[in-house]
Amino acid sequence: MDKLVRKPNIWDLHVHTPYKYNSSANSYDNDDKNTYIDTIISIINDSENELGMISFTDHNYFDKEIYNIFKKKAINLNVTVIPGIEVDLKITSNAKKTKHILFYFPEDEDYEKIEMINKYLSENDKGTFDDFVSYLFENGFKFAISPHAFKQGIRGIETEWNDDDTEKNINRIKMYSSQFFVFWESDKSNIPYAKEFIERYYDDSEQCVSNFSDSHDYNKFKNYLSNPSQYFLALNNFNGILMVGSEKSRILYDNNNYKTGNQKIKTIKLMIKRLNCLTD
Repeated sequence: MDKLVRKPNIWDLHVHTPYKYNSSANSYDNDDKNTYIDTIISIINDSENELGMISFTDHNYFDKEIYNIFKKKAINLNVTVIPGIEVDLKITSNAKKTKHILFYFPEDEDYEKIEMINKYLSENDKGTFDDFVSYLFENGFKFAISPHAFKQGIRGIETEWNDDDTEKNINRIKMYSSQFFVFWESDKSNIPYAKEFIERYYDDSEQCVSNFSDSHDYNKFKNYLSNPSQYFLALNNFNGILMVGSEKSRILYDNNNYKTGNQKIKTIKLMIKRLNCLTD
């Protein structure tokens, strides 16, 4: 039991499929769904690192078939499947651009129920964050939210999320974080900036920053498993996600690899000394 509870886990909760990503960067070679899942499972089996949780998070569409195929074919894998979706939402009704927000649901949630979201999103294209969250509450969903906010340009945290001259916008970020967000997701190269931003605007916040593969090709998924950006000290289930979101010390990484400013990170390694301390 001690080994089970204290084992650091690898999660990839931001994996795209070949069907709804809509990107020229997609290099899944137009594989059919069974071939795609077979390849993903093969990568997991061949990896030296053990994957604890996975979520297939296409844009504005929940593909229950992908989840059902994976669960059927990965029955012998000890991998928890967390239902998820990446939604393009405006932070306010008058915002010019949308943000990429990931929503996660409990592992035992009915896929048929989650699929209802597809109809809502098709009828409310590029809607607001508040309206979508209200829809989830009204329909009895239990969910966790992770904004992929630390990106470049118009999708970045500095655009429409935040304006240093507008106290209202700062308060909005704090409100969302304290009530909804389990963690902020960052591209790997933006992790130092993300940490600095969180520390700057949240004096005593437990808000944490995470990074997943955001994979739209097999190699990116494979490389992430080979060299994950962080390890999680929590059980591999939805409640584990909530626990990590409320206790940032449960994300393990080596602070020595961080530089000040928005600089590239070459490697992030498990902080062995800290892990030993936790397991004493």
